[in-house]
Amino acid sequence: MQTKKSLLSLAFLSLSATIINPQPAEAGSFQGLGYLPGLEDRSSAEDVSANGTIVVGVSSASGVSSSFIWTQQAGLRQIPVDDFFVGAISDNGRVVTGSRNGNSEILRWNPSEGVTVIGPEGFADSVSFNGSTIVGFTGNFTATSAAFRWTATEGLVDLGFSDPSLEFSSGSGAAVDVSADGSAIVGFSGDSQTGALIPIRWTEATGPTRLSIDGESANIFGAAANISANGRFIVGFGGDINNNTGGEAILWTGQRSFGFGDLENGTGISIAYDLSDNASVIVGASTSIAGQPFGDSIIFNGQPQEAFIWQPRLGMRSLKTVLTNDYGLDLTGWTLLVATSVSTDGSTIVGTGINPQGKEEAWVANLD
Repeated sequence: MQTKKSLLSLAFLSLSATIINPQPAEAGSFQGLGYLPGLEDRSSAEDVSANGTIVVGVSSASGVSSSFIWTQQAGLRQIPVDDFFVGAISDNGRVVTGSRNGNSEILRWNPSEGVTVIGPEGFADSVSFNGSTIVGFTGNFTATSAAFRWTATEGLVDLGFSDPSLEFSSGSGAAVDVSADGSAIVGFSGDSQTGALIPIRWTEATGPTRLSIDGESANIFGAAANISANGRFIVGFGGDINNNTGGEAILWTGQRSFGFGDLENGTGISIAYDLSDNASVIVGASTSIAGQPFGDSIIFNGQPQEAFIWQPRLGMRSLKTVLTNDYGLDLTGWTLLVATSVSTDGSTIVGTGINPQGKEEAWVANLD
C-alpha cells in the first residue's frame, strides 16, 4: 500500500465537516514524570484520563516493576497492588486495569474498592468511561489467546475473535480498546490463511467484523489499537501483505481507511496508538532517523523510532519538533520514543522517551 508522507488523499478533505482543524496554540508545557523510589531504571506512561489530569504507567529496575498513578498536584505515587502491571485508566480517572506481572491474573483496581481479580491468566487492555466494562485477552498471548469483555453482571465473556469457525481466525485474538459506553470494541485476530494479524471491530449486533484497508479485506494485515470515546473513529496500523512492508498508521472512519505513511527519512513503518474524540489529534510512533531503538517494541524490530502527532491538513509530524518549534519548549537532550495516549480533547499527550541522562522516562505534554 503506497501513501504520501505529508498529506492524506484528497478524499480525506470531505471529512472536514466532522473533524475539526486544529487552531494554532500559543502556550504549552512538557515534563518528565520521574520514577518510583528504588525503581529508577526506566518508567513508561501507558494511559491518561479523558481530561488529561491523571496518568498511569510503570516504573522498574533490575527486573522488578510497579505501577504508578500521577497527577500534577500529588506527583508520582505507587498503586498499592503487588506485582501490578497497569494497562489503562478509565476516562473518569476512577478505575485502573491490568494484570499481575506475567499476566498471571487479570486485575481491576480503584482506591475505594481496592483490587479485584476478574479473571485468570490474561491482561485487561482497556476500560470504558465509568469502569463498568473492561476488555482484553485471556490465555497466553504468545500462544493462544481469546478476546474478552467483562462486566460485573456477566463476568468474562469471550467475544469470538478467536472462534475457529470464523473463516479469518487462526484461533487467537485480543480486545485492545472499548468505546466510552462499552458498546464498541476493537482489537485483532489472526488470519488463518496468512498467519498475519488482522484488525477487528466488535459490537453486540455484528459480532467480530474485519476492518478493511483501502477497500480491501483480503491480503491485508494490521491491528486496531484504539477507538474514539464516541465510537466513530478507530486507529491502529496495517498494510498489504504483498508489499512486504511493516505497516503504517491507519485511521478508520465508517467504511473508509486512511494511511499516514511515516516520518521523514523513516523506513515506512508507523502505528497510531490513540486519538482525540473527534480525531483532530492522533498520536503514535514512526520509524525516524531522529529516533532511537525502543527495547519493548516488536513492531519496529529494533529500528530507531520517534513519537508523532497527526492533525488534519498538517499531516504526521515529529512531536518533539512540534513542541519545540510551535510551542517554544526546550526539549534539549530528550528523544520522544512513543506517544501512547491523548486526552479526549487532544490537549494532553503522554508517552515514553529517553531523557537527557540517557534513561527511559515517562512524560506528559500539554498543548494548551
